[in-house]
Amino acid sequence: MILNYKQSEYVISNVKRILKIYPRSSIVIIDNNSSDGSLENITHEFMENTSVKIYGNKENTGYAKGNNLGVQKAKEAFNPEYAAIMNPDVELIDDELVPKILKAFENHPDLALCSGVMLNNKRKLDYTKIAWKVPDKLDDVILNIPFLGSRLSPIRYTEYSVQDNGLAFVDVIPGSFFVVRLKHFKSPNIFDDGTFLYCEERILGRIIKKRALKTGLVMTNFYLHNHSYNKIPGLRQTLLTYSRLVQSRIYYNMKYNSWPKIIVMPPLYLSSLVGFLLTIIGWPVKKTIRYNSSNKGR
Repeated sequence: MILNYKQSEYVISNVKRILKIYPRSSIVIIDNNSSDGSLENITHEFMENTSVKIYGNKENTGYAKGNNLGVQKAKEAFNPEYAAIMNPDVELIDDELVPKILKAFENHPDLALCSGVMLNNKRKLDYTKIAWKVPDKLDDVILNIPFLGSRLSPIRYTEYSVQDNGLAFVDVIPGSFFVVRLKHFKSPNIFDDGTFLYCEERILGRIIKKRALKTGLVMTNFYLHNHSYNKIPGLRQTLLTYSRLVQSRIYYNMKYNSWPKIIVMPPLYLSSLVGFLLTIIGWPVKKTIRYNSSNKGR
């Protein structure tokens, strides 16, 4: 299941590779109301392939709703036992990853979600981004504050316990690529669609953990996430991104935090305001550092 927004070249390339290495795959593509001709390009490329179903969303509904629609369409078209959720800019560089994931599901009936180890666009491993703990209590108060959250993250794993078969059990894995066992989700939706962007993975991890199910990470196999972190966006886009992140964290804590809202929400709102201020102050500093770094040695 691939959710696209203005990344048709990635989608076309990925689908071709998936069909090459896993020829029995069935693929659902949802275009989230792209305005760049993505839907037309993808449709033209795969219009004669019956194993590829393409749907156009009437509006950009965000990550959760878009992927929920894709899973629903997959159930209608193919009635699968498993669904792989995949971002357009993910590249499956390891042909053995999906078979290893399916083997993990076979060995662990209570496994609901599973993925491999994510590498960044430079093929480097950042252990803080391959999995993390489900946030709770006042964790987001710390995470809301730039610099502080990245250095004192209360949800970071400092080590992973790996079984003989290479599988590690964790709370949350990235939403860029994972496989879900659909029978563990009686609702037609996999994701809580109360968010537009951000926090979808932690909500899913929270739900899985509450149901006494497991999330797994195959530590011996990798995939590539071609998301670029090199370019610093403009201040307006930076603030919009932070605003969406904060809105999702507020939604999460209102609905899923184990502590009473009267304790959690006041410091959460305060930390959000501090975070906005620090984001504004820190933006020109980041731009300057990135500019000096890119021009070093010229």
